[in-house]
Amino acid sequence: MPCKKCGSIRIFLPHKIVCYKCEDINILDSKKEILKRKFKIKQIEKDFLKINGFVNYNTAFGSAIVNRELAAREAIYSVKRRTYSIKEWLAYTFLLKNLKYHKIIKSVKNVGIYFRKLLDLSRNAIEINNEIVCLQNKLAFIVNLNGNKSFVFSEKEHLHYVPEEIFNEDEFRFRPHDIDDKEINIEYMFMQESLMYPMHDIYLSEDISRVLKKLHHNRILPFIKNTKQANKFAQIGFEISNQGLYTNKILGKEYFDEGVILTDSISLEKIKYNLSNIFNHTDINWFFNNLYYKKYGKYTLADSIIIQDNENLLISIPLYSLLLLCYATKKWVKDVTYGTIKNEKGKIMEEYIFIFLNAYNLITKHPLSGKSLIRVPHPEKGQEIADIIGYNSNNLVVIECKFWNIPFLHKLENELQKFENNIKYITQNLSKFGFNKNLNVIPIFYTPYAPYKSWNNIVIVPSVFKLGKVLFDIFGSKEIKLIDEIPGLKQIIDMFSIPLRYPVDLGEIFKKFEMNKYWIQDGIVLKFDNEEILVIIDLPYSSSAFGIYFDITNKTYNELEKKNITSGDIIRFITVNLSGTWSITQMLYFQKIFNKTDWFFYDPKFEDYKRIINFYNYIKRKQ
Repeated sequence: MPCKKCGSIRIFLPHKIVCYKCEDINILDSKKEILKRKFKIKQIEKDFLKINGFVNYNTAFGSAIVNRELAAREAIYSVKRRTYSIKEWLAYTFLLKNLKYHKIIKSVKNVGIYFRKLLDLSRNAIEINNEIVCLQNKLAFIVNLNGNKSFVFSEKEHLHYVPEEIFNEDEFRFRPHDIDDKEINIEYMFMQESLMYPMHDIYLSEDISRVLKKLHHNRILPFIKNTKQANKFAQIGFEISNQGLYTNKILGKEYFDEGVILTDSISLEKIKYNLSNIFNHTDINWFFNNLYYKKYGKYTLADSIIIQDNENLLISIPLYSLLLLCYATKKWVKDVTYGTIKNEKGKIMEEYIFIFLNAYNLITKHPLSGKSLIRVPHPEKGQEIADIIGYNSNNLVVIECKFWNIPFLHKLENELQKFENNIKYITQNLSKFGFNKNLNVIPIFYTPYAPYKSWNNIVIVPSVFKLGKVLFDIFGSKEIKLIDEIPGLKQIIDMFSIPLRYPVDLGEIFKKFEMNKYWIQDGIVLKFDNEEILVIIDLPYSSSAFGIYFDITNKTYNELEKKNITSGDIIRFITVNLSGTWSITQMLYFQKIFNKTDWFFYDPKFEDYKRIINFYNYIKRKQ
């Protein structure tokens, strides 16, 4: 859907989406820009071959393999550096694909300098090749902004960023650390710094996939042709990476961090044989043949994922790289937990947000039938007209959830227009739905990569966090009665003798407890009063430790006082998911396990608490 005013194509500037013609932005000749880049890339390839002759192959190969896995690991676990880390991962993979084995005739000084030059050339080659592909397909243009040439995506490219005019809103500035990368999924950032943890894999898969697509428009895994093959790849890849990382963890932290299995051709066959207990031989051979044997061009990287060291004849199986690619592929996979491709994933998000509404002072049941107001049907046609509805005596909120695989701007705008038409019908026919016809209708459109702040009278939110803020301003929070006692729960605290760095779902261990309802974890107390306690905790995929508030009863407050709990004490505590989405969470039981004085002077036994201790010290310095 081009510009409504002049019909020209729109471009994605950092701060907002604009029509280049209406904004009088000069687009440079793409053909000339492509020729310039093709000349550059040929020179880069010549320089690469030349410098390749000066590096120690064994050292270069080893450095590239290890650093590629460190980049893959960071891309998975650190959302703040995901774009940077995936750029590095692509560069190291390109380097490994094109690194040529040669015997060193004479020693060369400063071989490290030549390796860094190879890496810089690889970075440039990946970036310039991506620009060429995008310019050739009009997915991007080179524009003149304030006298500077800038590469910008067009509306023919998928949405994969949130404009700064949305990103810079005050409600996104509550974090103690600045966000380095503005081209991130804001929803994922808030998810990992809250307790939306059960939704983790959905967001992680979507975000990794979008970032890879943005940085490398050549298909990384071109041999995957359909959902069945995507499912096959993800299952085998997850099995190899998880088993390999588990084995490396037993061997020690160094092996676990590097995330590589070094093997030879005989041992590789043993690995395949072990996999045959789970998968058939045809699928296993398909998996390895496509990732190992050279068969693709310079910028198709699939055949350089599993790679052989031509000097030592060792095969490197990269565990974090496989994990990264499996998460990117998982978005297409049929999975009983996370849904079937895009439709089921959207339904899961709708259900999550519907439960999320429990935290606010509104009604989510039909006033006459008592049915849940999710996927609400049209009163005359029978088809669905609204994803979620909630109301009180004055207002009725209609929420549309659009969480699907890499949408284009025009498709999202079509959905916004459709939603606007539905809102018009709902507003004019409230009584047909069984609602008071005088209710004020408030439309909200949720999508993780929101291109605009609003669409006519529709509020667009790029995060559940923002959605919560909008709902709170309209309806206020619901008063949920806190729990005094759960039989058999308190004694569980004494059953764990190891540090609980991350939350443990007690429903996964004890059948008598509901799943995703009760968590046990260790954390550092920052402060508390008679209504809530602020504790610093950690999550497996969080970029850092962070503070979170839990509601407490007077009884718990008195126990905190009685046991002399003070700021800096490490406690083990059990929390209760009161709202269903952890948006309202109560700390029910706790136990002091260390005083602040115990860990204040470094002791190796507190290594598991390093991140929460560092964050506590950071907060105290800021104060």
